Amino acid sequence: MSQLEQEVERTKETAESLLKNKEEEKEVRRPVISLIKPRDIRMLNLSDLQGIKAEGRLTVFLSQVESCSEDLEERKRILMTRVDPQLALYVQNALSEYRFISWDTLTYWLCEELTDNNVDRILNSISEVKYDWLEDPQDFATKLKCKYAILEAKSKYPGEVSRRDKIMKSKLLRGFPGHSKEKLELYIDEQFPLRKFIEKV
Repeated sequence: MSQLEQEVERTKETAESLLKNKEEEKEVRRPVISLIKPRDIRMLNLSDLQGIKAEGRLTVFLSQVESCSEDLEERKRILMTRVDPQLALYVQNALSEYRFISWDTLTYWLCEELTDNNVDRILNSISEVKYDWLEDPQDFATKLKCKYAILEAKSKYPGEVSRRDKIMKSKLLRGFPGHSKEKLELYIDEQFPLRKFIEKV
């Protein structure tokens, strides 16, 4: 009988210990305090939505608005106060016409409506870029990589941008004087990494 009582006591102690550990493991959820205040967000103007960089600017702006609050209505209010009057009117009309039930739906709609999704224009923008040998080759490559990132984000065909490095090398090569071109033409092959090519430049 005493052995049974000891077993019961041991089981009771184990259960109490488990409950105590469970209580300690519980995290107290605190509201997320944003480091960004609405007044810290730079005003978004119509001019920010021109060209192929528009979607990047809009995405950064919307992510800053998102980080200010977890409440959808509060985010909408902040959005309205941090855009110029023309954009505010446009967004106000959209909010009254469509019922956006989530922030993701609203941001997707804004990116589709307010930015250029034409892949051909992005390709033209890339083809117009020319390298001047006085420019830092790494800066030039970074600028083009950013344009290609926009193209990759918009492209429905992943293979469309697979020749990126070779095109960048060709553009770099075209900007050099004749005697320098001859030395670098050996490294234009796709097997030779772009970083190494830039070092040779």
